[in-house]
Amino acid sequence: MRQPLIQYKIGNGTGTGTFLWYDNWHSFGPLHKRFGKEVVFKWGGLFKLRCLPLFCQGEWRWPRLRNRVTQEIIRHTPPNLRPDSLREDCVVWVPHPSGKYFVPSA
Repeated sequence: MRQPLIQYKIGNGTGTGTFLWYDNWHSFGPLHKRFGKEVVFKWGGLFKLRCLPLFCQGEWRWPRLRNRVTQEIIRHTPPNLRPDSLREDCVVWVPHPSGKYFVPSA
């Protein structure tokens, strides 16, 4: 699978306003690409859900769904992945793993 060239950084919910299912913010990459649209329906069909509402008082507040996919997302969300309330959500360029710039990677 090809490495995404951009990554979303979750901030205070302004700026790009990172989407939970479609943006590349999680270590899995865009969640809908990994798990399909069925998982969105299990979450009530909230296709335009942003990441920030799932974060409250310094902790992720995941829905209490007991399905395999939700549990996998929760288990693989890095504990240090926290929104930064001092900056807007933003998109950053992900360099080639070697750290070098290659025209084909752009």
